[in-house]
This record gives sequence, structure tokens and C-alpha cells, in this order.
Amino acid sequence: MFKKLYLSFREWIKKLLHEEYLLEVFFAAEVILDPTSTMKVVRREKRSWKVKRIIKKSPKHIVAKDMNGHRLEIKSIEPFGYNITKIY
Repeated sequence: MFKKLYLSFREWIKKLLHEEYLLEVFFAAEVILDPTSTMKVVRREKRSWKVKRIIKKSPKHIVAKDMNGHRLEIKSIEPFGYNITKIY
């Protein structure tokens, strides 16, 4: 009984003090121009990182700190898509 109470209290403290995000970035890996029309087909590639702090976010530039404290910087000439999901 005390172990279960201790574990739930520990999880509550972790959620209160610890922040963790899942950063998913979608890059344009391949752009194919269709010769019969003016449409272009884009194949996207997804990369994901666990980060503890997001410093800057814009459509062309993201700066964050990963879980080890290292700086993560993503820059692109063209805008890219991203999702930020809060884990804790």
C-alpha cells in the first residue's frame, strides 16, 4: 500500500517539476514536378526528438534543448511542418 502511494506521489512530483516535449519535424525529402500539369508532389520525411525546452519556433527555424542539455537547432530555406506534444 505504501509503495503504491509512494509511486503515485513520485509521478505527481515529476509531472509538477519536470517538462518534456516530443518535437516532430516534417521535412520535404523529395519534390517531384508532374510534366503534364503544374502540380508538384512532395514526399515528406519525419524526424522526432525529445526536448525539455523550446527556445524559438517559427516556420523556418526551431531552437530547443534536448534531454541531455545539448542545443538542437533546425533551419531550412523553405517552411517545414512540426508538431509539439507535451509529455510531462
